[in-house]
Amino acid sequence: MNPSRFETKAELALRVLRERILVGVLLPGQKLDINEIAAEFGMSATPVREAMKALQADHLTAYTPHRGTVVADNSEEVTAEVFRLRLLLEPAAASAAIHRMTPELMERLERQHAALVEGHDVGNDLFADRDAEWHWTLYEGAGSAFLSDFIRRLWDAFPWRALVSVGSRRETAVLEHGAMMEAIRAKDPDATIRKMRIHIEQSLYSLRLSPGPGSEEADIAMAAWYGGEDGELTDDRT
Repeated sequence: MNPSRFETKAELALRVLRERILVGVLLPGQKLDINEIAAEFGMSATPVREAMKALQADHLTAYTPHRGTVVADNSEEVTAEVFRLRLLLEPAAASAAIHRMTPELMERLERQHAALVEGHDVGNDLFADRDAEWHWTLYEGAGSAFLSDFIRRLWDAFPWRALVSVGSRRETAVLEHGAMMEAIRAKDPDATIRKMRIHIEQSLYSLRLSPGPGSEEADIAMAAWYGGEDGELTDDRT
């Protein structure tokens, strides 16, 4: 494994370890041996130790007596806290981006949204990357480095990449993005805030209940989300 010239060895170790934790390659309670990781990555123990400190700061690992550093078993309370903060910060960033909207930013959002809608047959990793790209384009459009940094720390604390493989989450996410884009095109910050909040709430719902594709639970959730008459879904993906 060769570190990119754009990142230090500690940053490389942090990125790879965080990714492995978030996608479930490293499981809660699993011990992380610094020397073994250093040998695998082809680096000394020092940058790995730095990465471990950063992971612990993000509550992704924990130190336990007699065992050392292990992958944290984040409780329901931790997950709920992450999503409570997401519900505060991400709608605020989306609203600020609308007030600062430019034709160039709108064009990027449209292009990224189209790639997400058309990507129904791509792998989960690529779909998740496209989803995240759209979000970060919108949030960075708010023009606040502090706000973007706070949101990124929250994203680093939950398995956003693995979430798209849960049940029907890909399908519901595309519908939710369509509704958010409709509000953004209308330059309606209040509607964008509402749709963004529900989008985040649906992510938490998927993490907790994981309804399967086409299940009654998923259909009920989407019908409630769109508020269609008699529970009828509205599939506006543009």
